[in-house]
Amino acid sequence: MTFDSGEDSLLSSQNFQPSVKRLRWFVLLILILFLTACSVTGVSESWPGITAEGSRVYVSNANQVVAIDGQSGEQVWQYNGQAASENFYAPPLVEDGRVVLGDFGVSGGIFAGGRLLVKIHALVDGDQSPPQVDWIAEDQVSGRIFASALQVDDRIFLGTGDNKFVALDAATGEKIWEFATGNSVWDKPIHVDGILYFTSLDKNVYALAAEDGDLVWSASVSGASAGSPVLNESADLLYVGSFSGELLALNRADGSLAWEAPAEDWVWGTPLYHDGIVYYSDLSGNIYAVDGESGESVWNNSPEVPGSVESEILLIDDQLFVTSGDVDTGTGAITAFNLEGQELWQKDVDAEVQPPPVSMDGDPVIAFVPEDEPLQVVRYDAENGAILWRFTPPIEDEE
Repeated sequence: MTFDSGEDSLLSSQNFQPSVKRLRWFVLLILILFLTACSVTGVSESWPGITAEGSRVYVSNANQVVAIDGQSGEQVWQYNGQAASENFYAPPLVEDGRVVLGDFGVSGGIFAGGRLLVKIHALVDGDQSPPQVDWIAEDQVSGRIFASALQVDDRIFLGTGDNKFVALDAATGEKIWEFATGNSVWDKPIHVDGILYFTSLDKNVYALAAEDGDLVWSASVSGASAGSPVLNESADLLYVGSFSGELLALNRADGSLAWEAPAEDWVWGTPLYHDGIVYYSDLSGNIYAVDGESGESVWNNSPEVPGSVESEILLIDDQLFVTSGDVDTGTGAITAFNLEGQELWQKDVDAEVQPPPVSMDGDPVIAFVPEDEPLQVVRYDAENGAILWRFTPPIEDEE
């Protein structure tokens, strides 16, 4: 088994300096890429996927997908897949009364030539537990699913861990078209005027025609990216974070570089654009704010949070919410800032918090997994950080 050229590109592209945090994430990247390339099962080092839509919070982790009532914190339904070995880490897509997400794949064994068998699951979002299955798409994708899908009209778009980006029929899960990249796609695409924009670990940003998957343009950038592009419509710019330690602004028309803004470490999470300002973070826990037109810093000092930030920053009203995790202590935090970068409150968490917070009726909700403990989902009061509810999925009785 050997690493493919995309993984070699990832190895050679980064500006590595001695850093415990960076080394940890580099090792995790290579582990996941190796397991993906070799179709090895048993990997579980990932973090929960979380989505908030309407009155519910949806969380995927290991062999569970749960829907939680956003007001009470009580479980509405729980889904454990079609087989005991199926694991889920992608944030669920919730659209048209349907919850859609891909799984992490299971080995097909000798009868499937050792290849990875991956399914896309579409669940009816009702009150029944387990939920009714709308459809299961098998053999439509062949790589692990890390990212949330995007639905536009009657199509679902998503990237895979084996260097593919695909379009599926939303009603059946049948594949419509497929596009090959040079490495894994780890985050959700965006759609603007019939064009899909997404990033890849192959150090490229792609623009594809949503109708047929034809390449509109691809832009080679300074480093791999695991976050979604973000659009500034008025300036026609796309903002992309890079593992080279930069925020990049690309012209949407052709992907050419407009400007770049520095960071001290990898920019992993999706940037946030609001009211002319781009907010982003890095693996050293620094939070940045730059002018969306020029890339110039708008804060005198960049605030810090404990540990690393791998997720996007959440905006609720005029507050910024950041989740972080410290690999040395195995703990994390959720921190609230105002738009000037002043800390409003911070709450410790007894685990690294890697997925982004989501908003439920104006309050942040986070998901995390303490060591040797089950999944935890917590809703905080946005004003003061008080815990409004805490949820742990019940253990389902085996039939």
